[in-house]
Order: sequence, then structure tokens, then C-alpha cells
Amino acid sequence: MTMLYRLVRDRVSRSPFQFVVAIIVAGVAALSFIGGDVVPAAARSAPPPVVGVFTGEIDRGIPVYRLPSISVSADRSVGARDAQLRHAQDASAVN
Repeated sequence: MTMLYRLVRDRVSRSPFQFVVAIIVAGVAALSFIGGDVVPAAARSAPPPVVGVFTGEIDRGIPVYRLPSISVSADRSVGARDAQLRHAQDASAVN
């Protein structure tokens, strides 16, 4: 124990900045080693892959696949309001 104490004491007296950096690096390494989750599991999970289904048809020598449908929804009032704001800004820039 005294040998470790002397080693630490000599290191601290020589360069305190390096000692602090070494302690921080050791702490981060220990956290990653023991499995400390920094990022929640929900944020790490990737979206499910998009899989096409072969339809059995061939078009000009190329197989045809059916992809899952995509649903898009939008609020038209937001688009109209943005267009009005842009029009007002353009009109004020001209004057």
C-alpha cells in the first residue's frame, strides 16, 4: 500500500493536470466496463428494416417487389400560414 501511495504522491506532485486526466479516463473506462448505460436502450434501437415482397412478376427482365405503404398526414392550415408569412416578408422586402 505504501508503494502505491508513493507512486500516486510522486505523480501528483509532478503534474496535477495529467493526474486529473488519468482519473477521469479511468472513471469513464470503469463505467463502460461495468455496463453503465449512457444512452437509453430506446434511443439505440434501430428502426425495423423495410422489406419488399416479391410479387412473382418480372418487368423487362427485372423482378418486381411490393414495398409497404407509406402514410403521410399534414395540417393544411400550417402550410397556408407559412405561405402568408413568406408573402408578407417578400412584400415588405420590396417596399
